[in-house]
Amino acid sequence: EKWSLRWYYLAFLPFLSLKTGCTMLFADIVGFTEMSALLDPTELVAIINGLFSKFDDLVEEHGLNKVKTIGDCYFASSIPGDPNHSESCRQVCLFALDMMDSLAEFNNSNHNRFHLKLRVGINTGPVVAGVVGRKRYLFDYGAML
Repeated sequence: EKWSLRWYYLAFLPFLSLKTGCTMLFADIVGFTEMSALLDPTELVAIINGLFSKFDDLVEEHGLNKVKTIGDCYFASSIPGDPNHSESCRQVCLFALDMMDSLAEFNNSNHNRFHLKLRVGINTGPVVAGVVGRKRYLFDYGAML
C-alpha cells in the first residue's frame, strides 16, 4: 500500500496546482429535468446552446474563464492565481448579474416558450486544479480550500 500511494503522488502531483486566489461560479437552470421531459432532445439542446452561447460571450467580456458545462450547469471562474484577485472576484459577481439580464432577454424572446430561472452560486478562495483521471484527460478544479 505504501508503494501505491507513493506511485500516486509521483504520477499525479506534477499535474496538480494550488492557486491562492480564484473565484468560481456555478449556475444551473431551475426545473431543467422537468422541462427536458417535455421537449424533443433537439429543441432542448437548442435552448441550452442559445443560452450558454450568450454566457460564453459574457465570459469573454468580463475576462473570465469558462471551465465547462455539465448538462444544464455552467461553470466559470476568474483566472486562477490572478494577482488582482479582488477585481477578478468583482468581475465574477458582475458576470452573474449579466447572466440574469441575459436570461431575462432570452425569456422575452419569441424562441423560448419556457420561463427559465437560474440558480447561481459563487465561492472564492484558494483552489486545487489539475488533470483528473486516466482517460480523456480534462483539466479540472478539484476543490476550493
